[in-house]
Amino acid sequence: MNMKKYPKYKPSGVEWIGDVPEHWAVSHFKYFYRSGMGETILKEDLDEQGGLPVFSATENDQIFGFVNSAKLILEKGDFVIPARGNSIGHIMEVEQKCTSTQTTIYSKKTSQEVQTRFAFHFLKGLRTNLFQFDRTAIPQITVQQVGNDPFLLPPLPEQTAIAAYLDQKTTQTDQAISGIEKEITLLQEYRQALIFEAVTGKIDVREAA
Repeated sequence: MNMKKYPKYKPSGVEWIGDVPEHWAVSHFKYFYRSGMGETILKEDLDEQGGLPVFSATENDQIFGFVNSAKLILEKGDFVIPARGNSIGHIMEVEQKCTSTQTTIYSKKTSQEVQTRFAFHFLKGLRTNLFQFDRTAIPQITVQQVGNDPFLLPPLPEQTAIAAYLDQKTTQTDQAISGIEKEITLLQEYRQALIFEAVTGKIDVREAA
């Protein structure tokens, strides 16, 4: 990938990040977002007629269910971060009023210095490094860990430009992946049908081999 570089760089102080543009600030997530654990919500608390979506620890933004009310209310632009299990670090940007369970960490923006989509791409793109956990124990991350994670802060116009660029490119990539997955599915179906027809005598392949 041959892209234009920034004129000057400086050490970030974070080994796995390396150097960053000289004019970018290097800070911690907790100075721009307030994080906490989600609310304790059990299956028996759910109500299909409830108007408030509930999110839990999942990798596909799937709704856990609905409740009528909750102490924790998340608004558009907040983040939900699964904190337990295999979905740790899968970031969801809230699109509508909702709440989340005790298996997640929520983050609410407290600073106008941060562009939401930039923060989303930062967390999602670097989640393997940001949300590390001891794999010998029960997989889990903590609110303190999330708050202490490094966070890079370009000037706001640059954040907006970076977010717009990544929104466009990731959408194109996702569409390409979706197309390939459909082709793979069709090939798998063809393979299965071919085997079925051959082994059940629906087709004569004696001269085809």
